[in-house]
Amino acid sequence: MTQALELSTIFQENKYVILKSFLEDPLLSVAYNYILMMDKIGKTDKGGLQVPGSARLRYDAFIETLLEELRPKVELAAGKKLHSSYAYVRIYKHGDVLTKHKDRAACEVAITVTLGCDGSTNWPIYLNGPKGVSEITLELGDALLYRGIEVEHWREKFSGEHQIQLMMFYVEQDGLYAEWKFDQRKQLGVVKPVTLKSKINYLVKKVKLQLDQLLGIS
Repeated sequence: MTQALELSTIFQENKYVILKSFLEDPLLSVAYNYILMMDKIGKTDKGGLQVPGSARLRYDAFIETLLEELRPKVELAAGKKLHSSYAYVRIYKHGDVLTKHKDRAACEVAITVTLGCDGSTNWPIYLNGPKGVSEITLELGDALLYRGIEVEHWREKFSGEHQIQLMMFYVEQDGLYAEWKFDQRKQLGVVKPVTLKSKINYLVKKVKLQLDQLLGIS
């Protein structure tokens, strides 16, 4: 409990905290190889605003089982009772860049876990928190817990061949965004219906992101 208190204190003050060995073998290697297999058999897509063209796996029952099973560990580190929101996995490829951004309401408490890579994990993620910009490198199984809607975060160009990151998102049970439990789905592991409102929001964000990149706005 002492370690959990220390982690939650750091999280509350800095808006992020590193969780060493958050996911360990055999589950770590199972998750990594599962993603490689799902990509190989064509179950991934290549959508998304921040990293267009890279493979991702969404609405997957196994990945969202991890989301829920790992929630108690995340709650201890965050110092809050949480609802699971959603999870997905991205397979970053050579040359990928994660653009600077903050997350949407469903990502109040965010966590990214390095599942595996082709070699070195020396590909930092940057966060602009209360104490300025931090450069963070995660080893296999390490996780970064951060306030997704408050802290701007990004990655510069990836020089490796591939790196797989598990992204999991939660909302505080008694917080402003509690309505985003299950990302406003009936349950975890099912596809979120596409509505006219969500299509419009996606297009607005896409245009804004393209304008920001064109004008050099970070």
